[in-house]
Amino acid sequence: MFRWLILFAALPLFGADFRIDLQALSNQGLVVKEVSPGLTGTQAEWLKGNKDRRLVVSGPADSEWREYTFTFLAKKGGKVQINLMSSNKKDQVSFRNLKLSGKSLSEDGPFTVTHDDRKLLEITCKKGEPATLTFQARYYLL
Repeated sequence: MFRWLILFAALPLFGADFRIDLQALSNQGLVVKEVSPGLTGTQAEWLKGNKDRRLVVSGPADSEWREYTFTFLAKKGGKVQINLMSSNKKDQVSFRNLKLSGKSLSEDGPFTVTHDDRKLLEITCKKGEPATLTFQARYYLL
């Protein structure tokens, strides 16, 4: 019994990584402009000549809700799909309070996701206009 108490007391120290992919649905290029501390944002290098059609933003999630932001730019106007997920198959993360350039998205969570069980949202971006996605994330605790 004592071992279980130690294990549960230590749970908040553990965390997971979340990942958000932005997929250009209209073949427009996407560019990461700025990310908040703790996040990384890159183009999908594995897509080679089409790498600018997908952005990958990732960061740490712990047991407390934490706010993050990142700004990106579409080279052409069009639809962009937001894929909310964890960075690996064994972890679950939750997202909430999603806002695009200060406006709440129609579905703002909370969403609990895994790498393979993702939440997909669709937005419209304007050519050359920076878009900032603000959200909160945390490691999902049972």
